[in-house]
Amino acid sequence: MGEDGTKRPRGRPPIPDDVQRRRLVTAAIRVFSQKPYDGARIADIVHEAKMSSRSFYQFFESKEDVVVEVIHAVMGAFLRNLEAVFAATEDPIERIDRGTAAALEIFVGATLDLHALGGAAGARATEARTHYVRRISAMITRELGLAHERGQVAAPPAPAAVELLVTGVEGVGLRFMAEGRSEELRRLHPVLMGLLVRAFVGESGSAV
Repeated sequence: MGEDGTKRPRGRPPIPDDVQRRRLVTAAIRVFSQKPYDGARIADIVHEAKMSSRSFYQFFESKEDVVVEVIHAVMGAFLRNLEAVFAATEDPIERIDRGTAAALEIFVGATLDLHALGGAAGARATEARTHYVRRISAMITRELGLAHERGQVAAPPAPAAVELLVTGVEGVGLRFMAEGRSEELRRLHPVLMGLLVRAFVGESGSAV
């Protein structure tokens, strides 16, 4: 009985919707890391999340919906990491170094083989990836423009060139991840760093 004379509700309080959604996405990542996409079932995801199928369909219409949500979770985390890198330092080379490291850690830690997706899931996954590649490319282009205004680089590269390089790095990361070569991918950091510095900053510290 409460102080106002009303009865207190029994049982556990309801789990907030955002918490339930995150549990399902986290469970999906674990399931997709253990089974091929085609072999993973919604029943596997809800079992891993310790939730019901009814709860699943409260938030998602299909397995493909979860895949897209996983991409948003992974790529969104990288976007936030990149924003933190840009906020923490103004030196262009240090930004490239830390940004490259953040990108590689995202791919090395990812468990979902996007190359294995087919049909509607593949198309929607590609659309989500493209969305983030363009956002990341726009952010890098904007920051290079600011570096140019500060005299740190001679000239910012064209937006199309930035997007091409970001797409290439993302594609290499996904391919190595799909082939189980995560440690080899991590060791590519100096190589990618060198390529990006030459493309964005130039050999001697000024943009080409």
